Amino acid sequence: MTSPASAGCHRLLRDYDARCVTNAAEMAELLEPDAASPETSSAPGPAAAGRSRVQAAPDQLRVLDALSTRSARGVSDIAVRSGMAPNAVIATLGVLELEGRAREDERGWLRRQPG
Repeated sequence: MTSPASAGCHRLLRDYDARCVTNAAEMAELLEPDAASPETSSAPGPAAAGRSRVQAAPDQLRVLDALSTRSARGVSDIAVRSGMAPNAVIATLGVLELEGRAREDERGWLRRQPG
């Protein structure tokens, strides 16, 4: 729980209503939600509220500003450019990747172009 390596997972659970799955049966439950689950409801739930709140997070903006659309950068380079700790950069990159705003390739991290 206190490991910096878990920061990205904890943020996903807290801010994006992510689900921890430990076996195939739990994964199947996610693929076939019942009618009472928040995913099938028409009312916005806490996950939607969390996403809109997080999209403008200062850490995300700092990391996005440190990324390039053409030149891949490593975590340590992004950390220096953003003024953030490497473990915070890793957690933020994970969120940005889930949102489709950053991607990783064999050379490092890139900012995705909108559209």
